[in-house]
Amino acid sequence: MHNHTYNSSSRRTFLRRVALTGVASMPVFHAQQSLEDVKSRTPGSSPMRDPDEIRIGLIGLAGRPDLILNAIPNIRGARLVAFALTDGDWLPKTWSRKHRQVLSESGYFPLFHKDTSLYETYQEMFANENLDIVATCLPNGWNVYASTAAARNGCHVIAGEPLAPGSKPLAALESVVDRAKVHVSTLCEMRVCSCVAAMRQAIAGGHIGEPILAFAQKLCTPKEKQSLFHGQPEALVATTPWIGLDALDCISYTTGLEITQASVIQSNRTDAVSGFHQTTGILVKLLNGGTGIVSVRYIESKASSDEGFTRLRVTGTKAVIEMTGAQVQLLTPNHPPKEMPLSPRRSSFESFVTFLRGEGPHVMSTDEAFRAAHAALIAGRAVKEGRLICA
Repeated sequence: MHNHTYNSSSRRTFLRRVALTGVASMPVFHAQQSLEDVKSRTPGSSPMRDPDEIRIGLIGLAGRPDLILNAIPNIRGARLVAFALTDGDWLPKTWSRKHRQVLSESGYFPLFHKDTSLYETYQEMFANENLDIVATCLPNGWNVYASTAAARNGCHVIAGEPLAPGSKPLAALESVVDRAKVHVSTLCEMRVCSCVAAMRQAIAGGHIGEPILAFAQKLCTPKEKQSLFHGQPEALVATTPWIGLDALDCISYTTGLEITQASVIQSNRTDAVSGFHQTTGILVKLLNGGTGIVSVRYIESKASSDEGFTRLRVTGTKAVIEMTGAQVQLLTPNHPPKEMPLSPRRSSFESFVTFLRGEGPHVMSTDEAFRAAHAALIAGRAVKEGRLICA
């Protein structure tokens, strides 16, 4: 473990100056509270001058650290200053031992900067480093604690999904973010997917009329690192709020409509070890009265290494738009299917940094990140309570 010394107090605060002002605290969702009642954060309007260096910290390997590490070389002035392996307060010591082995076998080391400081815990990292942005890639249920600590230290945060496993830690994170006036987002890779972006643009352009029915089907394949969750149920978030999160979010993102009600049925007939629910059906009501349906299937077969949507279909009052694989088609009555043009895929982390620099919008604002987390928790409540839950 080595400490990196430097004299750059101004660098610690350069990104903080673009943080939101006049932010209202977002309350915890209760059964009859509407998403419309949640006050939106107003993004700052003053662009930030280009800094010489963006100091980045990375925590954990359980999520998608590759999305951060592969993006850093493409970001002007960005450098991975510090990496922390685990959480010294919440995760058991056995986790550190397992992840030291994962780190040594992962092939991530070549992506580190030659001067990157390595720490056992993020508590040590924050005690020794001044950082501008922190990415949290811990086991799903634990990211919220690292994200809260990062925000408390004045860092902007991009977190692995879900943002939090429950309403209380999510409310605590919101409170710290509001006081620190920092930005929070997630590694929302489906929002930067070319097909999803094309669907959002077409729907916003009125090509299908008003969205009235949305259907998302998602198939997921196993990950080798899931074995690390066994015996640690606190670190595991169930299928609905984790695997199904981006499917729910993409329905809201493409249609521009919030979720107001949710009902969920899920089962686990094939895997009694990991705790994952293998099949899930989510039924939601959209803000305009429309319907959203999400089907999630967690597949044991390793026949495909792909993970994500196999289908996203939105029916409107005038037409239908559908994503199948890497293709988007507009289906209009009495016309042949029209293939929609696709833009190059973006990086969610690059998009986040671009926004913090004041050079463009981000695909998921702080407000949207919290709304998506709340929607997933609403779906999770529907499972636990076995009833329809109103947002």
